[in-house]
Amino acid sequence: MKKQILIIILLCSSAFGQLSSDEKFYLLNLGKIKLPITNYGGINDPYYTFPFVNGTYDTIPFLNSGGFYLSGYSTQGLWGNGVTQTSRVLDYQPGPVGSNPENPQNKIYVLHSYDEPFGITWQEWKEAVELGADFYDGDGDGVYNPVDKNNNDKWDANEDRPDFLGTETVWCVYNDGVESALRRFNKVQRQGIEIHQTIFVYGAGNPLGRTIFIRYRIINKGTVGDILDSVYFSSFTDPDLNQFYDTYFDDLAGCDTLSNSGFCYNSKHDTVSNLDLAFITSILQGPPVYKSGSSYIDVNNNGIYNSDIDVALDTAYLYNGFKGIDTIPGAQNLTMTSFIQSHSSHGSPTFEPYFLNDLRYLQLGKDRSGEYLNPCNWVFGTITGNIPCEEVNPIFMYSGDPFNNVGWLNTFPSDQRMYVTTGPFDLIKDKPVDIIIAYAVGTGDEPLAALSEAKKSVDYARAFHKKNFGIEVPDYVEEETTKYDFVLRYNYPNPFNSETVIEYSLDKRSYIKLKVYNLLGEEVATLVNREEEAGFYTTSFNPAVSNLNLPSGVYTAVLQADAISDAIKMIYLK
Repeated sequence: MKKQILIIILLCSSAFGQLSSDEKFYLLNLGKIKLPITNYGGINDPYYTFPFVNGTYDTIPFLNSGGFYLSGYSTQGLWGNGVTQTSRVLDYQPGPVGSNPENPQNKIYVLHSYDEPFGITWQEWKEAVELGADFYDGDGDGVYNPVDKNNNDKWDANEDRPDFLGTETVWCVYNDGVESALRRFNKVQRQGIEIHQTIFVYGAGNPLGRTIFIRYRIINKGTVGDILDSVYFSSFTDPDLNQFYDTYFDDLAGCDTLSNSGFCYNSKHDTVSNLDLAFITSILQGPPVYKSGSSYIDVNNNGIYNSDIDVALDTAYLYNGFKGIDTIPGAQNLTMTSFIQSHSSHGSPTFEPYFLNDLRYLQLGKDRSGEYLNPCNWVFGTITGNIPCEEVNPIFMYSGDPFNNVGWLNTFPSDQRMYVTTGPFDLIKDKPVDIIIAYAVGTGDEPLAALSEAKKSVDYARAFHKKNFGIEVPDYVEEETTKYDFVLRYNYPNPFNSETVIEYSLDKRSYIKLKVYNLLGEEVATLVNREEEAGFYTTSFNPAVSNLNLPSGVYTAVLQADAISDAIKMIYLK
């Protein structure tokens, strides 16, 4: 299949981002999204950056603060750190590990898709590359040198370029070098963690225009140990919906395990702005891990994946934009492993972490005493729809369906703070771990309508991510012979209520059949029945268009060629 480059163009924008005079802060201002960003990991900090500027969509506030928590084990025992301005947890400082945080090079770097090729921003990116930023190595020499070799005043695929993914891309690097006395968990020492943060947005309107993408590249620099093990990462957000128009103490929270998301929505209609907002944070790409029995069969029982001996059951994917897609056979991308919320009620056992054990318990989906929550007697929520409360998974708070009023639902409006967590994984010295998060906003004339729009934005973002952000690497920078696997990769969106796209690849020319079956094993559709060359392919499945009149439920897509087959599960919601 012929590959091509998708060029993202800025269609319209009434304003542009703004750097502070010292280039330590940036006010992302593209389309309807306005969001302050710091060079030490803070996402929206109105107190330290641009005064009185919250994260807003169409001038209406949706986010008071965003950031993250990390915890794990090293030779020093349990450690934890993070950047959450709302809670005044500020454990990271600008620059790579060991650098002077005041070095002017430790600033925020900004790129736009409409920047002049080989111009000022492309040249300034050399400084970012020195700090560890990515670039597309068009000439393959391993050095970033953006030069118009073809003298045609445009970028060609055999020329270097910055690594940017959106209409606007904001990059910085920071590390956990803040001294212990100034930390929330003040007995925790520096672990030598370095994070390369890339934030990118698109200005082409909905649904991408309602989404903010964040890539955390987490690196253990080895100053404490070669391995930091059993690490958990939490995307922290403090969404204050409709603040200044309404109170932010009337918000409800929930989670969607199918889309690895936590969400926040108004409990009642905002009669002041007459527009309701909803906010979702979702894990698009979790850390890759090897899990015996799940991602591979450990044939020699040594606890380590050996590609020449063990059997791969799964493959992890890392989507890198212009740098292409990395595949890790035998591994899998972790999903959301817990969701929990805390709020401003000091009587809540899930109040924000003040002690190190609080953080670790929270990331494991437990309360401050280290116990799992009991949905059967939880005072801030209820279980509806005749679902036995003892069957509700306690580590995913409020995992019910507010649209149909079924499952575990949050019924106590408050100032919500959300923790979407994935783990455990190891941080091995100098081996980056990429985690990609999406923030998405929805608007509507009532709270659930806004939440529905936010969910649509997340579904679109997930599909767009799996399309490598719409970017494919040119043919001639790859090896002359491309090797493909026989695999039915995934479908998106999933769940779906109309059309879903199914991706698969063939390792050789084959006569294939791609069929869909219900839970009874009955064939309901044939999507492909032909001979195809080796390569990547996509096809679509839309039960309504095919007049299949299928009920909602779980369906299996099966790809078959000769004596081999592969299958995926798809969830259809009418």
